[in-house]
Amino acid sequence: MKNTNKIKSSVDPLAEARKNPRFLEYSKEAAGRMRLGAEVYNTRISRGLSQQELAALTGTTQKMISNIENAGVDVRYQTLNKIKDALHFQEDNWSRIFGFSKVVEYCFFGSEVAGRAEKNEQESELFDVSNKILIK
Repeated sequence: MKNTNKIKSSVDPLAEARKNPRFLEYSKEAAGRMRLGAEVYNTRISRGLSQQELAALTGTTQKMISNIENAGVDVRYQTLNKIKDALHFQEDNWSRIFGFSKVVEYCFFGSEVAGRAEKNEQESELFDVSNKILIK
């Protein structure tokens, strides 16, 4: 078969795309989806689950799991939460996805509660809410 495509383009399509002012916005969005997809894939494989099995655990379809792993879809919060539960995501999973490097524990006291806590230490125990946050 004879090659009829004799014209070769010297234009770099990626260089052309970078000229678009929205390129950086799109590439950051895609990078997050790719990190999430890679983490879901790697965790799913390490737990010995197929896409079909993960889909059954999360109440979604195998196609949706495939789309998530291939960064082809924005994941709804509810779906992400179900995947988190099914794969037992921990802090290190979220660190790899979102690029967090440090876990910090904190306690929150609302202004009214903090005022009562100063007056009565026993009451403060009822309103102490501890949690962890991840810091970039």
